Amino acid sequence: MKSAYLTTENAKQKKTEWLAKLNKKHWKTFDLSKAALLVIDMQQYFTDSKSPAFVPSAPLVQENIQKLIAQFKKEKRPVIYTFFAVGSKEKDPILNWWGETVTTGSKEAQLTLSPDPHDLILRKPTYSAFHGTSLHDFLQVNAVESVLITGLLSNLCCETTARDAFNHGYEVFFGLDSTAAYNEDQHLATLLNLSQGFATPL
Repeated sequence: MKSAYLTTENAKQKKTEWLAKLNKKHWKTFDLSKAALLVIDMQQYFTDSKSPAFVPSAPLVQENIQKLIAQFKKEKRPVIYTFFAVGSKEKDPILNWWGETVTTGSKEAQLTLSPDPHDLILRKPTYSAFHGTSLHDFLQVNAVESVLITGLLSNLCCETTARDAFNHGYEVFFGLDSTAAYNEDQHLATLLNLSQGFATPL
């Protein structure tokens, strides 16, 4: 079931509630000078209110991501955008599981944010931003040591990317209010899982 569980009015309270439930034992200190910002799947498929995959908390998430983009740009740090879309001859695990998908060149694949010409934009054919893309190579060339993951959906593409980033050796940070799922239970489950063994919430 979907709900707009994160709003401008309740965001501060929700973040306090979530942080109180998380395992903080191994959390890292964020260093912007070593980080890249990953903006995961802020595309029409998830942000258009008429789409069957619309995320009700997406409007606030998008506002918060825009603030983060501005901060990363100010410090001249990499900003990387991904979008999910599948080519006509590619295997499509998303279609196999969900019974629907996003095709390359479609309206649903279009980003709802506006990257700069030099920003990296990656099409990915499944959940992880590392699978079938040049993301790891780009991060290595640019001497990136940590990633801040933002976008949609917390418990699918964002969480899978966070786990893969950890396995690639990056320090992983995860946006408390710059990611969202379809409901609070799904979002909190991701925060509980990642804070236990993979990522530091921010």
